[in-house]
Amino acid sequence: MREILYLQVGNYFNYVGTHFWNTQDAYNSLQSSDEYPIEGQVSFTERQSPDGVTLYPRAIMFDWKENFGTLAQSNALTGTDESENMDPGPALWDQSVDEIRQNKVAKSSYHLQLDQQNQSESQSMRLEEVRYWSDYSHVYYLPRSIQRVSRPASGAATADSWRHGQDQFRQFNEASDNDLMDTSVRLFLEESDSIQGIQLMTDVATFGGFADALMVQMRDEFLRAPTIAFPILSAGIDPSGTNDAPLIRRAFNEALYLRSLSEHATLSIPISLPQTWSEKTWTGLPMPKSPYFSSSTIAAHVESVTYSLRTSKTQDSLGTYGSQLLADGGYPPFAEISGVIPVDNSTNFGHFMANFTTSSYQKNEGYSFSVRDVIRGFNSLERQNYDVWRDGTISHLKPETLSFSGYPLTEPFHTAVSSDVRALGNVHMLSRLSTSNGLAHLFKDYASLIDTSRRRRSAGIMSMGIDNDDISELISDLWTIYDTYPVESPENEAENAVGSDEE
Repeated sequence: MREILYLQVGNYFNYVGTHFWNTQDAYNSLQSSDEYPIEGQVSFTERQSPDGVTLYPRAIMFDWKENFGTLAQSNALTGTDESENMDPGPALWDQSVDEIRQNKVAKSSYHLQLDQQNQSESQSMRLEEVRYWSDYSHVYYLPRSIQRVSRPASGAATADSWRHGQDQFRQFNEASDNDLMDTSVRLFLEESDSIQGIQLMTDVATFGGFADALMVQMRDEFLRAPTIAFPILSAGIDPSGTNDAPLIRRAFNEALYLRSLSEHATLSIPISLPQTWSEKTWTGLPMPKSPYFSSSTIAAHVESVTYSLRTSKTQDSLGTYGSQLLADGGYPPFAEISGVIPVDNSTNFGHFMANFTTSSYQKNEGYSFSVRDVIRGFNSLERQNYDVWRDGTISHLKPETLSFSGYPLTEPFHTAVSSDVRALGNVHMLSRLSTSNGLAHLFKDYASLIDTSRRRRSAGIMSMGIDNDDISELISDLWTIYDTYPVESPENEAENAVGSDEE
């Protein structure tokens, strides 16, 4: 059945994941219209309930314990607190007891509205009401999906320490009351008929080492399933910032994670922090730059570029997805994600196209080797404008273009777009995956910063607790990835070759 297992690791990508699952839930409610031919079993698992069949995301979500808000371990939002119904057992203390309980997190006003009205009706969610990523969730989760990780204690190794993250995962996985591999992961995989692969989304700064250990453990114990990864990176790498210890630790963490993805993932699409995005990203969307709003933009593009993995209209699979972008190039398994949302008849694609991967470290995009566009809901004029722009900007290759129905109008786009768009019930948008030599500069910057920090024996690099030989190996691997990308475009190389022959 081409099932996908979704792993969401870290706070920001759980914001993204909540928007993602709200969209999948919207598809489920629109199945009868045949407008969205999504195969629900690709992403959901079924359970019988008193009201019939209930769909639960095939997802495992990791975050600090305090970030789950009202998402209870009882598989429902603000469900019954199991601790309240536990049998206290025989009393071992016959004296007075002072009991201290933390106040329960109250339901969000958004969920209170949903309780009072039909959940299919669109509700408004104000920014000041968002306390946790669970505050605006529409779906129910199985208990095995909820993985609460203890935040590092004060004075312990920092959260962005690679080794601490890996040790933390091993302790978390081996805990007698958790046993992640033999419970959550194994059960989701065993109830799948034909697993298509894994979609992994990671906050690298805080969960890089943790997610890497998780990925390696899964591959060792279960299967080498195709993996598409979306890591979110820090706000740019300054090769001269060797005196900034937190920056060096983040850079080291991210470099190790990217190297691991180059070895283990089928395709990886890095995403820059929203603080680094171009102002044109927000044009047409009157949204404050908060996690709630920015994550909705990322969720829309992530959902769109992976849409073909869940629809019956195409024969795409995670196993072949990366090879279609990287075919015959021999390039590292990395791609860039960009797009425009919303799109209308007057959209200037050249002006509003925002790159969410290279925005933090390169002003000019590199030479494209392959392009895969997904257009959603385009009318004839929008398609004409898009074709003219596309053919004029990447005339050296033939991009693949997939066309689908518009993006379902879920929050916060429902309140951000115009009344005309709301009347349509969906948003028109363009999402793009591409490969180019622009990403080479990312690996160059990481290698330069880490190499300079090592030679200067800066505090940031020394505090990592990594052997010098391992640091040297990492630097060498980063330069190897950088050297894999051609410095010049194939067209320029050909022109230079001709010029040399003439001389």
